[in-house]
Amino acid sequence: MQDTHNIANHVLIQDISTRWDSTLQALRRLLEQRVAVQACLPRITCKAELTTEEWIMMEKVVNILRYFEEATKSISKSTATLSDAIPLINSLRKLLENMRGSSPRRGEYIAKLAGDFLMALNERFEDLENEEIYCLATTLDPRYKTRIFQLYSTTSTAKASCGVNHQP
Repeated sequence: MQDTHNIANHVLIQDISTRWDSTLQALRRLLEQRVAVQACLPRITCKAELTTEEWIMMEKVVNILRYFEEATKSISKSTATLSDAIPLINSLRKLLENMRGSSPRRGEYIAKLAGDFLMALNERFEDLENEEIYCLATTLDPRYKTRIFQLYSTTSTAKASCGVNHQP
């Protein structure tokens, strides 16, 4: 079927519930093989049929998940430092907050999904800015200093911990 439609000869990837990136890889592969999948579905006894809206939704979900993939790759680099954690998480938060705002182009489902991701991110990293070691590392990194903190109290505490009393 793939040869007939001049599509890369790849198998579909199964999602693994304990690995978020497997969902991204599975959706990417499904989108890559869309024509072959749509051609095969009528031939099997399964009554699963994906609508155009569902394919579009998959593309939008991949778009959200790719930011997490980029963040994971960034923090996994050999050059990554502890000071990268707060800016990275805060960037993801801001991105998800913007996506959460419902718009006709984005769709209600994507806005809800972004909200769910934001809630999960906040649960996992709720106190990150209150962790002294992360704050000090971020404050002492000339790329970030105190510009990256979301909480004013964190900025004040970080400055005090580093002995900084004024802005240059």
